[in-house]
Amino acid sequence: MKPTAPAATRPGLAFLLVFVLLAAGIVATGTFYYRNYERHYRAEMERNLPAIADLKVGELVQWRKERLGGAPLLRETGGRGRATPASVVAQQIRGALSV
Repeated sequence: MKPTAPAATRPGLAFLLVFVLLAAGIVATGTFYYRNYERHYRAEMERNLPAIADLKVGELVQWRKERLGGAPLLRETGGRGRATPASVVAQQIRGALSV
């Protein structure tokens, strides 16, 4: 006759089995929740990307307009950054002579 396991170890095995099953359930639930959250978050960001791209394009267009708007000043001042009295007078003389 084979000896049977002591009576004290059978409840210990039952508790261990319950613990392992609960731990596996918690891990499975956490994994499912994380993947679901990640999928929804990614979809939301993909919906926002076109709006962000449109805003960036608008900023670049505005920046370009500002740079092109400063071109006449640079032409007028010879690139010195601000109009000097001599360049203003020269422009006025040219304007008066061309009329």
